[in-house]
Amino acid sequence: MNLEQRIVIGIVALILIVGIGIYLLFIRPKRKINNQDISPKVNVDWILELIGKDNIIAIEQVQKRVRITVSDLNKVNLEGLKEQTNGVFLKGSMMVVTFKNNTEEIVESLRGVIK
Repeated sequence: MNLEQRIVIGIVALILIVGIGIYLLFIRPKRKINNQDISPKVNVDWILELIGKDNIIAIEQVQKRVRITVSDLNKVNLEGLKEQTNGVFLKGSMMVVTFKNNTEEIVESLRGVIK
């Protein structure tokens, strides 16, 4: 194989690699079901039962903790929440909850449920 053939093969390979990269990053449609992105979700039903779906006003993630603002703190099952998590701290109508794992997934799932 001479030098010219190697250069042509190299250019073709480079064009293929760049083309595949562009396709994967920009052109390929994202998976969607009913116009919703598919993302890994965790079951947050137990959290909603302890806090109350209609009781949640806002959710914010701060590092590995989750700030949950509720409309009525008396409706929250604090003992059950403390048993299922690493800790619950209260400040007014805001709770700071430290979950054992999957904090980011829990926040995403809760936001998806309370929209």
